[in-house]
Amino acid sequence: MKIKLLIILLLIGIFVKGQVKNDSVNVIKEIKDIKNEVSTINKSMMDFKSELESKINEKDKTIEKLKKQKSKDSLEINKYKFVRNEQLNSYIESLDSINSINKQINDLKKSLLKEKDDVSTKIVDKLNTLINNKKKHLDIKKDLESKDSSLKNTTEAEKASDYLSYLNAYNFDFNSTDKTSGYLGNLNLFFNIKNSKATKWYINTGLKKIDYSFSNNNVTEDKIDNIKLNPLENINTVGNKYLTEYNRYTTSTKIKSWSGYFQLLHKITKIKNLYLHAHTEFQISKAIFKTSIQTLDTITNTITNSAPTPTIYNTLDNEYEIDKTYFGYYLGVGTTGDFLIVDNSDFKLRYFVQFSTGFSNIQEGNSRSINAFQEVKNNYSDFTPNFDSNKHFFHLLNTYVSNKINNLNLIIGTEIRGNYLSPPLYIFYVGINSDLDKIANLFQ
Repeated sequence: MKIKLLIILLLIGIFVKGQVKNDSVNVIKEIKDIKNEVSTINKSMMDFKSELESKINEKDKTIEKLKKQKSKDSLEINKYKFVRNEQLNSYIESLDSINSINKQINDLKKSLLKEKDDVSTKIVDKLNTLINNKKKHLDIKKDLESKDSSLKNTTEAEKASDYLSYLNAYNFDFNSTDKTSGYLGNLNLFFNIKNSKATKWYINTGLKKIDYSFSNNNVTEDKIDNIKLNPLENINTVGNKYLTEYNRYTTSTKIKSWSGYFQLLHKITKIKNLYLHAHTEFQISKAIFKTSIQTLDTITNTITNSAPTPTIYNTLDNEYEIDKTYFGYYLGVGTTGDFLIVDNSDFKLRYFVQFSTGFSNIQEGNSRSINAFQEVKNNYSDFTPNFDSNKHFFHLLNTYVSNKINNLNLIIGTEIRGNYLSPPLYIFYVGINSDLDKIANLFQ
């Protein structure tokens, strides 16, 4: 038993020894490894120390350089301080000089104010003298005005003297190719009732001759007419022949009028050159109707027992012309505006406008085409007084622009006259308006 125990212990010892030997070998190896690491760390530390010493040397150099720069900057700062002190001294001297100048200015102001007071006193004395002289002159003027009152009244009368003029103008008829008969003549007298600028009442009167135009001229109508082949034949004889014509009638109208007018005008005080007026006018109008006949087609017919005898004319001319005379009156009211746009010694530009409305007996036929051929065949009347019938409203517009050079006025204007029932009569004219009084003076 003991032997077994010893053997076991011996075996255990041998095992433990082998194990310890192995562990020792491992420890030695680890120690070597640690030494190697320590050696590496020491080397790194040496490198770091060298690098640190290098940086410290560089820093010392930088510090040394900064010290030198600081010394240099200190010199610059001292230099700047010196220059600044010099400038401040110069500025202080300038301020002293400015203060001295300001003092001189103040002294000069005091001197000028004193002189101004002296001058003002002299001016006031001079003005008082002038005022006194003006009062004396005004007194003299009043005496002269009172002595020359008759002369002044004469001058005012001359300023408001009668205005007598004559207008010669050409009327452009845009609805006709005949440009030979368009004429406007107006003998006009305008004057102040009391022959003084103080009154507001005026008279405008005159005589007027106008060739009117209107928009419905040249009226066309187609008809069928029968005409004898032989004017001496008895048309009622069966077997006689006659012509049946398809004809076109074209009627043109010209209206000439002569009128005398009278207007009473009242100037509106609050509106310059604007008047209210009453209008009266007596007018004689002559309407000339000219009908031309154009045959478009013709056939020959024969009188038979089976058909009634048609209306057959002995002859049919190519053209017929008649005239009718109308008498009319106008009673109305309206407004007048006369505005001076440009006024100088050599050139005057005026704009005139006048509108009237009221009652009239002007006929619708005054501006309506009438077939002259039918009137001839119906034994027409060439006189139409028509004073009591056909009363209705009328409108009359007259407006123009005048350009006065010396004593002649170049006028461009229009007049429109109508009755609210039919197309109105109108004129568009250009002419010369002559101041007869001033023209007569040229020959005296």
